[in-house]
Amino acid sequence: MVLAEHSLPNEMYLYQEQVFLFVDPDLVSTAVCNALLLEVEGAQQQPQQSPWACMVHVVAQAMRMALGEACDVGALQSRLKNGPRSDLECCFHAVVAMVQQAGGELGATQGGHVRRLEELYRSLLGAEVVGALSPVIPLPSPRIGFHLWTDKEQLWKELVRFLHGTSYPCDPCDTCDPSCLSRDPEAFEIRGLAASGQVGEPPRFSILSTDSGIERDLPPESEEIPEPEQSRLQRKGGVRKRVGPLGAWLPACWQGLAGALGGHTQPLLGAQPLHTARVVILGDDRMLGRLAQAYLELRKRETQRLHLTHRLNLQFYYIPVLEREEPVGVRLPDLCELATYLGRVDRWYDSVVSALSQAIPKLAQMPSVGGPRVSDPFIVDVMSYYVRMGTQPVGFQIYMAKILLSDPARDPILETFLTELSLQVPDSRPPKGGFWGWWLLRGGGPWFPGADKSRDSPGTELSFCYRKAVPSNRMREVEVSLRCTGFVLKAIPSSHLEDPDGLNARVAEVIRTSNLAGKSFSVTELTFRATSIKVWSHEQKPLTVTLDKDTRRIHSNVAGIEVAPCLEPSSSTQKPRTKPQAGDLAPTTSTPKPLLLPINTFSGSIQ
Repeated sequence: MVLAEHSLPNEMYLYQEQVFLFVDPDLVSTAVCNALLLEVEGAQQQPQQSPWACMVHVVAQAMRMALGEACDVGALQSRLKNGPRSDLECCFHAVVAMVQQAGGELGATQGGHVRRLEELYRSLLGAEVVGALSPVIPLPSPRIGFHLWTDKEQLWKELVRFLHGTSYPCDPCDTCDPSCLSRDPEAFEIRGLAASGQVGEPPRFSILSTDSGIERDLPPESEEIPEPEQSRLQRKGGVRKRVGPLGAWLPACWQGLAGALGGHTQPLLGAQPLHTARVVILGDDRMLGRLAQAYLELRKRETQRLHLTHRLNLQFYYIPVLEREEPVGVRLPDLCELATYLGRVDRWYDSVVSALSQAIPKLAQMPSVGGPRVSDPFIVDVMSYYVRMGTQPVGFQIYMAKILLSDPARDPILETFLTELSLQVPDSRPPKGGFWGWWLLRGGGPWFPGADKSRDSPGTELSFCYRKAVPSNRMREVEVSLRCTGFVLKAIPSSHLEDPDGLNARVAEVIRTSNLAGKSFSVTELTFRATSIKVWSHEQKPLTVTLDKDTRRIHSNVAGIEVAPCLEPSSSTQKPRTKPQAGDLAPTTSTPKPLLLPINTFSGSIQ
């Protein structure tokens, strides 16, 4: 973990990890953004974050766990810190090799591992030193990058920059021009991948090797390599791992340890097959709606040309932040529904992560006394614990909304939402102000116009055609017309026991009654569950659609909507690997799977 998080130079483990903290400055106040930036930067500048301190930590912890009380941690740390850094680096590589060697001794005792570490320990401190168990330096925090989400393509750009900067031997990205990322993300090309016979067609590589595996059969270095333009079918350059004897890593006084390790070691390639990007989203449901959009666009890019999927393990984490205070007597929409649901699924998430929703704004309001507020990086410590221990994903369905406009000349708008879609009917306000639908859905009661007989019935006539969500998963379509003043689709289950597949629909239906006093209207709430739904208006009243409670994602002059689960993007250029045979009954096609946004928790895995 330390090797990956801090990119320590080591040939035994070639993969890296990084934490990306994304904050939307439109949704989080400037004071909170500044407080987070100060804490993140302050934590990264701590002495234990330097590469040399990380090496000392690895060596001291390995020897402490193997030797126990026989290890004088204080003396060992002093020897490693005050000695030549070349010795520290050699000792660090040796310990990594010893740990890897011990992991490969399946079924064997740990006596050999302890003996090798004890020999290295004595070579560092001379005679055997027996002392009290001293505390080791704290575990260094992972590398955390603080990013303000100001560009809809920023997630993809930052992930590409991360892969471009990874110290991977013979990495094709190492010669890319970083300036290409500042313009169009599509301009980013990996060396050797841009050659293609046709414009817009992804390059192809041969996976058939013609090498004999013998070095003397390789062409001489002076032989010229043909240019990529000379052939459409190119061969990708190989990566040579330089795995040498352990003695090459050790000083002269430690040469005897090489024989104890078998002379050669193998890279730790099986422990982590890909680089890991841990994306932490800080905000509320509106920020998660933008993340769902970016995630869908990222998956679409990968279907056209692989940049990230084959080299990157993408993990998502969510820390809720709520700064506003509800006015007395006014109930505002819940902006942290997804965090509340995760808290029901995973009580550890509720007590550790959800508690930050109030702690982070309070941190921003604390005055700095006597210096910067970085001596106790509380937020960074909790975030580090979350990204290291939160390994169980909870998948949330992303929904696609097709918005039909009142103007038939305009094309429909395709949008996505993760938590909520609300449809509002204008000119349906109660006499004292406030929106009819929201007024009812937040607990409002019936309204009686009284003697105002000239006023029409509130709301508008809407038709609903939806596929009912039933436990048996059988298709059952229902079509109904209602006069209503508001309509809300909830994508987050109301409890952890509820089926996560489906939408909770809440309709504010207008009920017309007649009595001796005249006509009156009341509004009742109608609820049902659906997997997909179509809504359209029979009147000329334009509708307004709001996605994920975000005021920046409002569409007006809407005539209807169509909502269905978003599916995994698939490339239209993909072709079957094998041709159908004469004995095949029918051609088989793979059914697209629903696109889920995985949010990591501690123990709340839901498929």
